[in-house]
Amino acid sequence: MFNILAYKNEKYLLYFFIIIFSIIKASKNILVFPFKSTNLEIKLKDNEKIDDILFQLNKNQLYTSIGFGIPTQNIDFFLSIKIRMFSVLKNYCTEINNSTYIPEKSKRFNPSYNYNLTYSVMIKGKSAEDSVQFNYDLNLKDKRYINDFPFLIGYSSINITTNNKYCGVLGLYHKLEKEIFYFKSLISYLKSKREIDSYSWGIFYFDKENSYNINANIKKMYDGDLIFGIKDEDYLNIFNTSNVISDYAIENGDNYIGINFQKIFFYNNKEIKYICNNNTLINFVIDNNYNIINTYHYNIIKENFFKKYISSNICLEKTLTLSSGLKEYLIICNPSMKDNLKYFPTLYFFNIKFEYTFNLDYNDLFIEINNKIYFLIVGKDMESNIWNLGKIFMKKYPFIFNEDKKTISFVYLNKFNKKDDKDTDMPNTDNTDANEKNEENNSKVKQFFKDYYLLIILIICVILGIIFGIYIGAKIWKKRRVRANELDDNVDYTENENNYKHIIN
Repeated sequence: MFNILAYKNEKYLLYFFIIIFSIIKASKNILVFPFKSTNLEIKLKDNEKIDDILFQLNKNQLYTSIGFGIPTQNIDFFLSIKIRMFSVLKNYCTEINNSTYIPEKSKRFNPSYNYNLTYSVMIKGKSAEDSVQFNYDLNLKDKRYINDFPFLIGYSSINITTNNKYCGVLGLYHKLEKEIFYFKSLISYLKSKREIDSYSWGIFYFDKENSYNINANIKKMYDGDLIFGIKDEDYLNIFNTSNVISDYAIENGDNYIGINFQKIFFYNNKEIKYICNNNTLINFVIDNNYNIINTYHYNIIKENFFKKYISSNICLEKTLTLSSGLKEYLIICNPSMKDNLKYFPTLYFFNIKFEYTFNLDYNDLFIEINNKIYFLIVGKDMESNIWNLGKIFMKKYPFIFNEDKKTISFVYLNKFNKKDDKDTDMPNTDNTDANEKNEENNSKVKQFFKDYYLLIILIICVILGIIFGIYIGAKIWKKRRVRANELDDNVDYTENENNYKHIIN
């Protein structure tokens, strides 16, 4: 009897741990796409038009390699928020690439017969299926295949190169401009298949402060990670902080995603100068290596810093009239401007919900190419109070995007508690108060996670204690039962037997 009871206890204990392990494992479903920059040579000549300059500035894009097919081949996918479909395109690769995918060589490749599909950057396209390999952990060791994975395949309408190789577009954000051929975006598909547990995603650049829990060898190989499926309980696993603050996201007609900032300003002789002092929508556009702002705000910056350099022919302003009749403006300076760049005022961006003041300084906003210095803020005739900030801003500050909850979350890394030396004498009371509140929030969140894990340990200990108690109780019960049987065996039945005979007689 006891052997059966002990066996059942051990069996239930095994089932218990399997269930607990499955729950824990299911809650950690994130997909990790390590990315690099193409680092292509930018070729700019004198008297280039603004659109040619911007095209060259955007040559360096973020990409990740994904394993396709059986046997596994590689496809380089460029990260984009402008193009939201997940597509494989012929002649879309740059001159330097790691793509080796040839669909016909994959045993699992299954093309459809629906040809000549066209959208955005694709022509002569069709739907297809193949096996795709994804990374399910930060250390890139847990690799799993998804079979019969649907995607679009066709020819690039841009024809970046003619090397006949396949590269792809990994469209971020799961809301499409329109439903194309009943296809879902990548993140929507993965969520519907329960490969990830949330619609949240973020692009995180590795830094010297070791703000991310990433293996040192991985940090040497890649620039950062694109992570899908981030949940609240993943924060401490990914970041060296648990302080993540959310605000409501805003979408506009350009299909970008952004957030309102209440103040954008700079300092001039220690006096604050507001570029705008009301809600300004800042869109995050990872496709761009430059920033685009409305002409009104652009002129404030030009008037306060560039005017004297333009009048002295150290800098010049280029103008481009678009087909719509709107104009774009770009400032280019001579090499003699280099010594003056440090006087460019740092631009500050304050968000009341995040309780933090972000900044971009001259190191972020100027680039020198072929003996010319380019200002990476383009003025454009568009709605007032809209800025499109490129990957420069997202490289400096990590954000988590979630369209399902309509939020953008700022990851308040530990390094943000340290103020730059150049900012220590600035009377920025908003930033000081925000830092104090963020430190308080950080402390509270850390304590919450600490209590949370202690509670789990306590519950597990109690359950194990109960099971152990049952086990020990069963052993004691068995010993007592054996002892009782031994006592019964030692009883003298002689007297009772004689009495029985006497009654019969």
